Amino acid sequence: MRGATPRLIWLLPFALLLQFSLQVGMGWFLAATYVVFRDLLPILGFALSVAFYLSPILYPVAGRFEKFFVWNPMTPLLGLFRSAMLSASLPTVGSLVFLLVVATTMFAGGLTFFRRAQATLADLI
Repeated sequence: MRGATPRLIWLLPFALLLQFSLQVGMGWFLAATYVVFRDLLPILGFALSVAFYLSPILYPVAGRFEKFFVWNPMTPLLGLFRSAMLSASLPTVGSLVFLLVVATTMFAGGLTFFRRAQATLADLI
């Protein structure tokens, strides 16, 4: 239906919160690491390019490589965005639990790593 509000639009804040926690956790980790290793920028650019093509952004997850996409936390996150915006089918409960665990671990781990490194960061800058 053109112009109709998707029926699962209420999932959008939940998907945004999970994406935010993944990005902030990774940002804290990379911020503290970049101070020590200044050559991280070209490596990170390459790693993000590889991660983009290994994430099901441009294509659906199906076929013989489906078992490899199960371990990519972006797969259920993108599935949540597709469900919220396009009224597609929801990801499985197991993949959503996996995404929640990875997002929580990334957020808590990044915060812990940054706080522990924070004392030495001022000396290294």
